[in-house]
Amino acid sequence: MTIKIKQTTHFKTLAIASAVAIAFGFSACSSEAKENSNDSKNPEKSAEINTGEDTLQIDVDPTSSMINRPTIEVDPYLNDVARVISGLPIESNDSLLKSIQATDYYKAYKKYTEETFAKVKKDMLEPVAKWTAENNVGDHRKNVTCFYPFSGPDFMFANAFYPRAQNYILLGLERRGSTPNFKKMTENDRKNYFAGLKKSMKYINTRGYFVTSHMGSDYSKAHLNGITHMALYMMMHTGHKIVKVEDGWLSKDGKLTRIDEHAKSPDGAVRLKCIDFTDATQKDLKTLYFFNHNIQDDKVTEHMEMVKFIESFPNRAAYLKAAQCAAFNPDFKVVRDLVTGSGTIIQDDSGIPYKLLKDTTKFDTKLYGTYTTVISDLSWCLQRDLKKDVVEKGNNADLPFKISYNGNYGKGVIIFAKKK
Repeated sequence: MTIKIKQTTHFKTLAIASAVAIAFGFSACSSEAKENSNDSKNPEKSAEINTGEDTLQIDVDPTSSMINRPTIEVDPYLNDVARVISGLPIESNDSLLKSIQATDYYKAYKKYTEETFAKVKKDMLEPVAKWTAENNVGDHRKNVTCFYPFSGPDFMFANAFYPRAQNYILLGLERRGSTPNFKKMTENDRKNYFAGLKKSMKYINTRGYFVTSHMGSDYSKAHLNGITHMALYMMMHTGHKIVKVEDGWLSKDGKLTRIDEHAKSPDGAVRLKCIDFTDATQKDLKTLYFFNHNIQDDKVTEHMEMVKFIESFPNRAAYLKAAQCAAFNPDFKVVRDLVTGSGTIIQDDSGIPYKLLKDTTKFDTKLYGTYTTVISDLSWCLQRDLKKDVVEKGNNADLPFKISYNGNYGKGVIIFAKKK
C-alpha cells in the first residue's frame, strides 16, 4: 500500500501523524479482510491526503497489522548449521563449518542438493503455488494451523499448500531427532551423515512423498537420528530462517512445556519437537510441532493430551497425502474427527474416505485431477464414488504437479473441502 501526503511545512507533523494513523487503518482493514477471505488476489490500495504542496510518501505492507513490526531474532549459528545441512553457503566465519564445506564429499553433496532441489522447485513447488492461487485452494489467512497427520518430515508440501500458516502440526512414526553436533562427529561420521541425508531424499525429490519403511532406517543413525534434519533442510530451501529448536512435553490437559533438546521430560509424557522459524522478512514467527506417535485410536486414547493440544489451535486446516489409506480403517476415528473438524481440508485419495466429505450440508467440496485406479498395494481402498464424481463433478484433467502415489504415473487427484 502507498499513502501519499501533500503537505506544507506547517502541517508536516500533523500530516505524518495522519499518515501513520491511516496506514494503520488501511493495514488493519486489509489484514481483517484477508482473515475473512481466501481471495489472495486483492489489489493493493492507495490513499492520498492533500495538505499543501510537498509530497510525503509512506509505503505500508497491506498484509501487515502494523507498520513497524519488530524484527524477529534468529540464531546465527543454528541457521548456519541448517545451511550446511541444506547445501547452502554459511553466513558466518565459523571455522569448523567452513572446513566441512571445503571437503570433497561435501562439495559433491552440495552439487546434488542444488540440482535436485532446483528440479523439485520447478516441477513441484512452483506449479503448486501457481495452481493453488489460480484455483483459490487453501486457506490464506496468517493465523492458520496446518494439521498434517501421517506426514513424516514433509514440511515442504505443508508449506507449499499452506504457505501463510502460523503453525504446522505434523504427526508420524519417525523419530524426532536433534540438531546435529558437527563438533562431536569424526570426519568419517560427517561423511556418512551427508551420505545418509542424500539417501533419505530419494523419494521426496522424485515422487513428492516419503516412504515410512525407508525412513525407519534412514533416520536411525547415531547422528542422522530423526526428522529434524530434513525439516531444517526444507525450511532453508523454502526461504525460511531458524529461530530456535527445542523439545517439549504435554501435561494431561494438553499444555505444552518446552525444554532443551536433550533435557528429560516426566516419565510417560507425550514428547514432541518444536522448531521456531520465520520467513525472509523476519516479521512473522512460525512454529513446526512434530509428534512421533502412533495415532491409532487405542494409542491416542491413552494420551488424549495430544488431541487437546491440537484442538487448542483455532483455524485448523488439514493436509494429507501418501497416507496409505490408514484413516480408512475403523480404528482411526480420532484422527478422522480431527481432520473433518478442520475449516479446510486438502488431500489426495489416500487421506480420509471421500464419502466423509460428500455431505453438501457440511462441506463445499471440489475435485481436481484424475482418478481411475490406485497402486496395487492399495487396491482395497479404490473409491468408486470418487472415481465417478471426478468425471461428473470435477475438472477431470491432469494436475500440473505430482501428488501422492499415482503421481508416478502422471495421475493424481486433489480433494479440497471447506466446512460450511
